[in-house]
Amino acid sequence: MPHPASRRPRPFRTNLAAACLALSGLLAPAPGPASTPPAALTIEELAREPQIGSFKLAPGGRYFGAIVTDEQERHSLLIYDLDRNTASAVKAHGELDISSFRWVSDEQLLYNVIRENRYAFGLFSIQRDGLRKQTQFNAYDATTLVGIPRARPNRALVWIRQSSRDGGRDQGLVEIRTDRASRSAGSAETSQVYAPPRDGTVLNWRAGPNGELAYCYVYRDRTTRLHRYDQDNRTWH
Repeated sequence: MPHPASRRPRPFRTNLAAACLALSGLLAPAPGPASTPPAALTIEELAREPQIGSFKLAPGGRYFGAIVTDEQERHSLLIYDLDRNTASAVKAHGELDISSFRWVSDEQLLYNVIRENRYAFGLFSIQRDGLRKQTQFNAYDATTLVGIPRARPNRALVWIRQSSRDGGRDQGLVEIRTDRASRSAGSAETSQVYAPPRDGTVLNWRAGPNGELAYCYVYRDRTTRLHRYDQDNRTWH
């Protein structure tokens, strides 16, 4: 489980390195207590330069999240408080790593977990100030987070690129409840399925600034086409 960082201000680089290496989280289908406490940092670990990618600011601008890669090529999620200069993290555990994440609000994040750096494991929801409580709302599908509707913050638009229950087929874009735990393959609850344009193979889906579905890229006859989604009429243009 994550271990809270010290609230005493320290140089940014030192505090960042400490957070990347010391703070750990349990990546598992259901939340549970940690079996052992995290080990203390060594001098070498404190001095090590972390590799940071996928830097994203929270909506309010006070916090940022990033995927941090250590020297063993393990990928963890760092959450940093810019006002207090403190950090917390969900660290790679066992065979599990964090591949991507998205802020829902200043208080909530969604993130994608992979196993052995290649197999889909699931989508999780977590509260920034309660990293010990995680909800897995999709299990074992290969997915991409497309958007989080502002009007429905407990939902997520998820592209299921390869289904764990249907021979690995592309299941398209679905709207999933993020506050319901999935105990088996697939999603806990799907509230809506979006039909793609019919004139090609889907390359990607995009959400608009409000988090709702906005665009779909398709490929046909050596041409990439962009379609715009009409929310009112639920049609493509």
